[in-house]
Amino acid sequence: MTPAATREAEDLEVGSGPAVLLVEDSPDHRLLMATRLTTAGFSVTAVSSGEEAVPLLADFQVVVVDQGLPRMSGLDLLDIVLAVEDGPAAIVVTAGNSTELIVEAMRRGAVDFVTKDSAYLDTVPAVVARAHRQHDLARRTHELQRLALLVHQAEGTEGTMREITDGARRLLRAAACGLAVPAPGGGWELQARSGPSAALEATVAGQEGARATGWSTPVRLAVDVPLGAGDRPAVLLVDRPARGLFSDDERELASAFAGLAATALQRARQGELEHGLVRELSRTLQVREDILASVSHELRTPLTAITGFAEILLARLTTLDPATVEGHLSRIVNNAHRLRALVDELLEVSRVTHGDLPIVALEPVTVADTVREVLANESRWVGSRHVAVDLDSVVVTGDSELLLRVLTHLVVNACKYSEPDSSITIRAVRGGDRTRIEVIDEGVGLDLRDQQQAFEPFFRAPHATENAIAGTGLGLALVRSHVEAMGGTVGVTSVLGAGSTFWLTLPNA
Repeated sequence: MTPAATREAEDLEVGSGPAVLLVEDSPDHRLLMATRLTTAGFSVTAVSSGEEAVPLLADFQVVVVDQGLPRMSGLDLLDIVLAVEDGPAAIVVTAGNSTELIVEAMRRGAVDFVTKDSAYLDTVPAVVARAHRQHDLARRTHELQRLALLVHQAEGTEGTMREITDGARRLLRAAACGLAVPAPGGGWELQARSGPSAALEATVAGQEGARATGWSTPVRLAVDVPLGAGDRPAVLLVDRPARGLFSDDERELASAFAGLAATALQRARQGELEHGLVRELSRTLQVREDILASVSHELRTPLTAITGFAEILLARLTTLDPATVEGHLSRIVNNAHRLRALVDELLEVSRVTHGDLPIVALEPVTVADTVREVLANESRWVGSRHVAVDLDSVVVTGDSELLLRVLTHLVVNACKYSEPDSSITIRAVRGGDRTRIEVIDEGVGLDLRDQQQAFEPFFRAPHATENAIAGTGLGLALVRSHVEAMGGTVGVTSVLGAGSTFWLTLPNA
């Protein structure tokens, strides 16, 4: 006969307590115990033999086993119960008060025992409740250890928060769990959530600036998660336990888990900070290497020319005609001037970096006159480019020498990064008590990130390095320092591949 055919099961009224499997071969005792447990709020299924109980074990939190079962004894069934992974708590019921039997049952792993005396029916519900609570606490403690490992192995703050909320929800058998952190402008933000509970969001939204302890209710648990010295703690919010209210044991588990979560979050934040510092240090070292390479190249170029022509003159001075000698000397002088200009730029940037701004002599300056001087001095850079000047009779308050340097840098820059036959526009726009001077080219342009760094010392756009365009990345840094020394501002607007507009503003004369 199959187990299904022989089973006399009483599926009694389902209570709110844990599910209990009662294994008792006596119909009378089976009915009496099942009735008492159901009345006490447990959900009970009763069977008459160990064979019938075995396939059902995984579905219950507690198994009450009579020792005197036919064929398969209570102790034999106990061994099978304890072999079930994450299985139920086991309680052994004995007809007599045999110390040896009780000791053996406890040694094998039973959580508790019940002796069938005259009052045993009154004690069974309390024993089942106590056994379930102890067994569940042990399982959750094991789960707590496992979750602690998962949380500490999570990558980054976001991953750690996700593991914290998922773990707390499983550990506390909750409908949902969230992690609220202090918002920068005050109040709180729900940064991680596990489970579909809008109540958590409503709780956070309605408690701007409230203390975490004010969020707790009989069905909602709030536990502080310290983030570090001087920081407001985050709050672990747990919504609605699976059965009834949160017990004291569950509150202690939540507090223990919150402590582990705090350590993991601090570790994750520290790790991200360290990774950020390493990235920044690597970037700084790379920038330094690029600067050294760029400056070395720019210094070496005129030095090589000076040395080369000087060696030719020393070796062949008596055999060279006067025109050739004059040409070589002219190249030596030009490269010496270029070398001096580079050294002067380096020294000037060093002074500016240390807060030593240039001394200015403010006076009315006619911008058109300054632009004409720039175009005359830099005719070799302008070449075949079409330069349009729209300045009228603009007069600003500035230092004539510094303004000449500023516009020279901007015009040469526009020529460097545009095609020979392209157009360059230099214009002025009046606005209130200030004038905006613009140098517009049709060159390669800059993306948004490069625009933000354009005026930083030694910065060079990728196009410049990829195409070996001469320069040290100092010109625009000096432009900014010169303009600011005259009481003005600088900036750039650009479209990658379509050109740039470098501008400065100065007070009207």
